[in-house]
Amino acid sequence: MPVDELRHSLSDASAAVEALSRRLQGRLLHGERELVDHVRITMRRFEEVMDALIAYERATEPIELEAVDLNDLMATAIEFHADELRPGDEVDIAHLPTVPGDKALLLAMFRPLVENAIKYRHPGRALRIDVRPERVDHAVWRLVVEDNGIGIDPDNAEHVFEMFERGDPNRLPGQGLGLAAARRIAEAHGGMISAEPQQQGTAIHVLLPGLPDPRPGRPGRSSPRG
Repeated sequence: MPVDELRHSLSDASAAVEALSRRLQGRLLHGERELVDHVRITMRRFEEVMDALIAYERATEPIELEAVDLNDLMATAIEFHADELRPGDEVDIAHLPTVPGDKALLLAMFRPLVENAIKYRHPGRALRIDVRPERVDHAVWRLVVEDNGIGIDPDNAEHVFEMFERGDPNRLPGQGLGLAAARRIAEAHGGMISAEPQQQGTAIHVLLPGLPDPRPGRPGRSSPRG
């Protein structure tokens, strides 16, 4: 079965589980509720794995660029995981730029950044996610997604972007696909992505080319640089 067909079948199954969960709301015993929630979350994880594999493969093909508003994109990425946020969690998103890119691929790049920030929260404090843009120069934007989670070992800051790499598999759940796909997507857009351990949590830095400056007499677009 082609991957796209498998993903479609998985979406149908996930939608059925969500519909069943809503229909039985308030009628399940505590243990039954936990079982339905476990199935729902497991189905979502399968979808995320399939999405990462599809995005990883798509990023190897030529992409058509359009103007993509990253504000809408990040709002969508947060919405995917809204039910995983807890009371007291904070998500602060500064005004983000519009960049040239493939909208579906850029969404697939940002989703695992949000997912990981939530998944690897610190158990002793409420989660905080800060998303902000920084101008590198007239042609390049740096997007920073920073959290106050458990963080990563500095020695693994580069390895986490490798396929099936999870940094510390004894401590970190997951399949090690999302960040590998994110790096490939960033590179397909002429950009790059890196992780910087913080005193509390991790900051993911994404460099992306900006839209060409329409003003006359400005230099041409340069390549992203760290």
